[in-house]
Amino acid sequence: MRLLTAHLENFRSTEELDLDFRADGVHALVGPPGSGKSSVFAGLVFAMYGDPGPDQEMLDLRYDRAEPKSLVVADYTWSHEGTTYRTRRSLRRAKRGGQDKEISSAQMWRDGVEIDNMTPTLMTAEVTKVLGMGERGLTGSSLIRQGEVAILTTAPPTEVQKLVEEHTGVNKLTKARDNARKASNDARKISDALPGSLPDVADAKDAAEQATLDAEELQKVADMARAKSDRAVSNWRDAHTIATDLQQRAITAQSSREAVVAARAGVTAATNSVDAAAAGLAEVGLTPSTSLEDVNAQLRDLDSQRSTIADLGNALLAACRTAEGAHRDAQAASDSAAAAETARPALVEQVTDLTGQYEEVVADGQQARAAQTAATNEVARLAKSLEALASAAAHCPTCQQELADTAGLIDDLTGQQKAAAARAAAQGRIIDDLTGQARALNTRIKQLRTDLDQTDRVIAAASGASDRDRQAHAHLAEQLTAAAACVDNADGTIDDVLTGLREAKASIDARLTTAGEQRAAIRAVHAASEQLRKATATLETATVAVVDAPDPEVVAEALSEAGRLRGTADSLTAETASATTAAQAAQMGASQLRSAADVAANQWARKQKAVQDAEVLATVSQVLGAYREDLIGDFCAGISAAATELLARFGGEHVAFRLESDFVPRVELADGRLRKTSALSGGEKARVGLAFRLGISMQITEGGLPSQLVGDEITSYLDEDGRRGVLEVIRELFSSPILVSHTNEILDHAAQVHQLWRSPLGTTQTVDVDLAS
Repeated sequence: MRLLTAHLENFRSTEELDLDFRADGVHALVGPPGSGKSSVFAGLVFAMYGDPGPDQEMLDLRYDRAEPKSLVVADYTWSHEGTTYRTRRSLRRAKRGGQDKEISSAQMWRDGVEIDNMTPTLMTAEVTKVLGMGERGLTGSSLIRQGEVAILTTAPPTEVQKLVEEHTGVNKLTKARDNARKASNDARKISDALPGSLPDVADAKDAAEQATLDAEELQKVADMARAKSDRAVSNWRDAHTIATDLQQRAITAQSSREAVVAARAGVTAATNSVDAAAAGLAEVGLTPSTSLEDVNAQLRDLDSQRSTIADLGNALLAACRTAEGAHRDAQAASDSAAAAETARPALVEQVTDLTGQYEEVVADGQQARAAQTAATNEVARLAKSLEALASAAAHCPTCQQELADTAGLIDDLTGQQKAAAARAAAQGRIIDDLTGQARALNTRIKQLRTDLDQTDRVIAAASGASDRDRQAHAHLAEQLTAAAACVDNADGTIDDVLTGLREAKASIDARLTTAGEQRAAIRAVHAASEQLRKATATLETATVAVVDAPDPEVVAEALSEAGRLRGTADSLTAETASATTAAQAAQMGASQLRSAADVAANQWARKQKAVQDAEVLATVSQVLGAYREDLIGDFCAGISAAATELLARFGGEHVAFRLESDFVPRVELADGRLRKTSALSGGEKARVGLAFRLGISMQITEGGLPSQLVGDEITSYLDEDGRRGVLEVIRELFSSPILVSHTNEILDHAAQVHQLWRSPLGTTQTVDVDLAS
């Protein structure tokens, strides 16, 4: 993988940063401590794998001065095996459960074409697939972090081992071995603590089998008792059915005889009701031949007459009230109209006089405005003349003749200008005074016209009220004529007609009462006749339904036999219940013994399984440990060989590098002596540590060098000759390495310099310098 470009927005200490690494040669990323160099590599890991970094959270990536709504962006372009990729991750601030959260999104391009439906998780998987390694593999093979070289040469063996295992992946194997060893010990403890033995299993099985045989015998006894009980219950039910049928027949015969007696009593009562209804008909003056339809017709005719009389009376009363109200309104409106007609001429005269005054004031105002405009124009004309005279060099600005007394002319024109300005101001005051008078007159004219309109409305309302009064009295006369036609011997007055209507209504109400009583008497005759008919039919039906009763002795004998059989059935049912309870108890005991046998068998099986699991896990732990030792030996040998070759190219007095399984790094001198790297000088440690670290990278990439090296302060402790030698080798091994330094010593060996610095506001900025040109 080769890094081509880097773009950061609001990322850690960076507000916005763009870097271009496409040119061949050494790229120097320089700047003082705290200038943001590490942010570039943190952004690379985040853009490709979504990891915010060691001990970091997504919230820590946002630039301190960035707005909450702005995006945090890490956008990197890189190539691999001839294909160009671009990975971009962004964060946006959101609230989840009242807490700030950074929501991640991802985009990925392949040769300039965006891959659809990309998510952060899918992009991490896709990058891993393309490179054939995850984040640990990439950082271990291509990124050398600050301080790693010093750790490899000076740290205790445990720290060196931890770093080597982390980069090569052996740490996962070590963890798997330790987990298997712990699991084996835990399984052994479990097997020792579990209960169970083979003799216990055999004893529990024999007891369960014997209890099962005993329960089967008791179940057979219970089944035989249930069969006898079922037969006895069947015999009792048959006898009970016969006895119940005989008893029901006796009850039915008695009921049929009682029904005949009741029906005869009903006929007698209905006959009496018919006689009473006939007597009531005579009391209201009717005969049995009178028709109910004739009485109903009379009632309908009387109801119609009563409704007509009531409607006429109500209409006449309503017309009276309306006429009285209309007369009162007309009288009041007439009085108001008389006053309004008296006041109207004076109002008209006032409006006419004030309108004339208003027109005169408006005309005076127009004359004042014309005079003010003329004075204002005179002031402007004189100002232009004075301005022309000031630059005319003693010549008239109009005729260009030389002026004898320019100063005198200017004084004269200035006086005229002041006089014109005074006239314009005076006219302005006159205009203001006339404007106030016009407003006051206009307001008074509007008020008088409103009063005049109100007067006209009062006069018009009086005319309308008079019309309504005439219409109401005409309607009253119509209603009185219609009501008088229905009253006999009326003198035509309203009170006389209303009295006649009330008397006619009272007469109709009396006739309605009598007709209602007659209708009730006819209905009573009809109801009594219908009751007699139904009672006669009931008597006939009851007489036909009379049946004979069975012999009482036969009924008593049948009931006695049913009772005897019921006692036998109850006794056998109790014996069956007892036998069934015993069988169920035996079955429950057998089931409990079988469960105990199963528990003993399961305990023994679990104990055996735990022993087997412990043995298997112990074997796995041993195999993983042996494989780990072999793998560590292979890695140490490979790292030693690669580092030895690199040391030869770096130059110096050391001819070989040695790393054994004790993880104490050593170097070999020309005479065969070995020295620990922790005892070397600063420059020697830097050279040997770099060779050691690159040797680890070659193991991760299976013997080859990574496509690109990104090193953070890897040459800081070398002298000038040492740096030159190492940089020459790095140039030969890598086409475009990226080397980080906080000093300017690397500038002499770089093809392009990316200078980072911190602005006074604390923001990382860059100035790129192309040294190849």
